[in-house]
Amino acid sequence: MSVVDSVQSASGIEVRQNKYIVAHRIELFPIKYLSLVYSEMIIYGRESPELGYMLPVMWFKPLQHNLADRDNLLISLEGKLTLPAFGQVYGTLLFDEFVRSKLFENWWGNKFGFQFGMRFPWKIFHRPNLFLVEFTAIRPWVYTHKLDVNTFTHNMRGLGFPYGPNSQVTHIVNRFMPNERWVIQLKFTQLKHGEPRTDDDYPIGSNPNDNYNDRNQEDDDVTYFLMGDITTTNTIKINVDYRLSNTIWAWCAVETIESKSEDHTIIHIGVRFDY
Repeated sequence: MSVVDSVQSASGIEVRQNKYIVAHRIELFPIKYLSLVYSEMIIYGRESPELGYMLPVMWFKPLQHNLADRDNLLISLEGKLTLPAFGQVYGTLLFDEFVRSKLFENWWGNKFGFQFGMRFPWKIFHRPNLFLVEFTAIRPWVYTHKLDVNTFTHNMRGLGFPYGPNSQVTHIVNRFMPNERWVIQLKFTQLKHGEPRTDDDYPIGSNPNDNYNDRNQEDDDVTYFLMGDITTTNTIKINVDYRLSNTIWAWCAVETIESKSEDHTIIHIGVRFDY
């Protein structure tokens, strides 16, 4: 896929450049209740597409290396195990860059993330109920690159994890259906996100638009899962849906957001069409 992307130049001038995204995905089902997935995605800026990336059976890593390692490659491994009468456990490992000898160290170049979760059904008063717990952590500098056009962004907006790198998110969700028309969902989300220090002009890899060559190299061996000034945001949301017909839902939600800098409540009301 090709897009025209907006990139901020060193002088602060907005520049339009061609940007290309190519991806492969392989799904395996080795046993009845287990699914395994390998995915790779590469993003690059060129005047024209790189023909080698269009070969359907070509692994991106050796080709990227042959092209002087100038493009941005992401690799992910996913797994989902369904346990009859219990539910599902699932997980994803995302690798941007890493060095095996430093994988368990706090080195800045260990650009990876992971997500693990479980969901299982149970019943309240003989009515269906679904419970989910999920945790996601994305290290600093994931999605970033030394070439601004090669970040995993489009028009300065991230294309990956919605909260960006340098983040940790916990989701706890309970979804209850008291009858065929009503759905009631209670959701708790805790977001921890690191921002650049107020007394430091260096980026810390909390924005996918950051250029990792601009980092403070004194932090290279002390780059933890969360860096900088860390803000914790807790959100509680109650969502009630009512089925008006097979395709039309009326819904309302009350959402409370609390952090060091904000504390407010939002009320949502709407109609949804599901086709």
